[in-house]
Amino acid sequence: MYSTNHKINEAVLTVINDGNGSQCGMDYNERCRVAEFGLADFNTACKKYNPFLSRKEAREAAELLQAYYHEHVKEGA
Repeated sequence: MYSTNHKINEAVLTVINDGNGSQCGMDYNERCRVAEFGLADFNTACKKYNPFLSRKEAREAAELLQAYYHEHVKEGA
């Protein structure tokens, strides 16, 4: 579930570990709630955490996050 780009990995790990949403703007429950259809929400969270990510980097990070949370919710978090 990782990228070869360290900026993408940093964004993904930060969002996953941002329990209350202070860094990305979405708390854990919000991230779980948008797991299936929230690609745009994850993209926004990545850009909020690191506004210097390119559009492509933010999109890739958002896709990784959506896949992670989709599996997480499916497994019955």
